[in-house]
Amino acid sequence: MLDKLLAENPELKARLEQYLSQRPSATLGSIEAVGEPALGRPTLGERGALRVLRVIGQVGFQYLSEVVGPIAYRQVAEAGVAYGRQLFQNTAALREAGNVRDLLQRAAAVLYVEGVMAITRVEQKGANEYVVEAAETVSGSGAAVVGSTLCYFEAGVLEGLVSAFTGGSVEVVEEECWGTGATRCRFRVVVY
Repeated sequence: MLDKLLAENPELKARLEQYLSQRPSATLGSIEAVGEPALGRPTLGERGALRVLRVIGQVGFQYLSEVVGPIAYRQVAEAGVAYGRQLFQNTAALREAGNVRDLLQRAAAVLYVEGVMAITRVEQKGANEYVVEAAETVSGSGAAVVGSTLCYFEAGVLEGLVSAFTGGSVEVVEEECWGTGATRCRFRVVVY
């Protein structure tokens, strides 16, 4: 079936061949190790990916948090921090932001294209405090009410972006989430 699909889609075949010829090596657990899943799944594409990711994340995360405790939450956030920092380094429009609010507004477009979150509002609450609201996130949108926030990865992404921009310490806390019964996710970002 794959051979037939590639024969019928020369552009897809060329993209896959190019990727395979230049496929980098990476360390397991690094952002680079994710590779290009859409190219490696030409027949399945991204179908089912979000649901499967959530099953792995929720079940694996629940087990991990029972074994190692609250540090499990921080580990998920740290993956987001690494991703956010990489996005900042690799995206000129983010590096050209004039201030943190501008950065977060620019990040809205990048994170939407990346499929991480759909930011609908960025508000500055004080000299160093911001509120970011997202109508959709990869971790929480559409989730059942579980009594806690779910978007540790997305909070980490925001932390990574802002800390890469400012060079300082940043705290991001998710205050509202689908997991707590809301229909949006709301993050408080504080720059120290």
